[in-house]
Amino acid sequence: MKKRKNYILLLLLLCQTVVWAQGTDRVAAIREKLFNPDSKDVLVVSHRGDWRNACENSVEAVRNASRMGVDIVEIDLGRTKDGELIVMHDDKVDRTTTGCNIKTIYKVPTLEEVLLEAKGKVMLNLDKAFDYFHQVYELLEKTGTADLVIMKSNAPAEDVQRDYGKYLDKVIFMPKVNLDDEDAIR
Repeated sequence: MKKRKNYILLLLLLCQTVVWAQGTDRVAAIREKLFNPDSKDVLVVSHRGDWRNACENSVEAVRNASRMGVDIVEIDLGRTKDGELIVMHDDKVDRTTTGCNIKTIYKVPTLEEVLLEAKGKVMLNLDKAFDYFHQVYELLEKTGTADLVIMKSNAPAEDVQRDYGKYLDKVIFMPKVNLDDEDAIR
């Protein structure tokens, strides 16, 4: 009987290890698909996370999107007056928090909280982060999450290289192109 319990315990431990390993390899698998020009896979991107079942840009929205199998979650960054990096789209809290006196269980998350939630599970496309990316990168280093981030901007390539070139071997950069601009084709 004791031997049987040991086998069951060993099997449970093995299953838990496999599940953990799959989770830690998920971002690597997503990156591999993203950079493989021959891949036929479609990557699924969620705008502000699962905003239908949780508040947009919340830890819960990122968690839900990851559990649904989303590959990349686009989130919006902001910075508080005291310099804290937060995840929020709007400049004011009125629309998405209790700023308009609507009670909610959600709080405005810090970027660090969202990075830790996403770690090993899903990539993050950071919107509105370009102007303070040096500060963002400090958090990426602290949390070990540089591999899961895509930063984006409509800044000219030479500006990106000059200002952020030292990060580009670790962080993916995605240029934003407005096809309505006359110079978009260049």
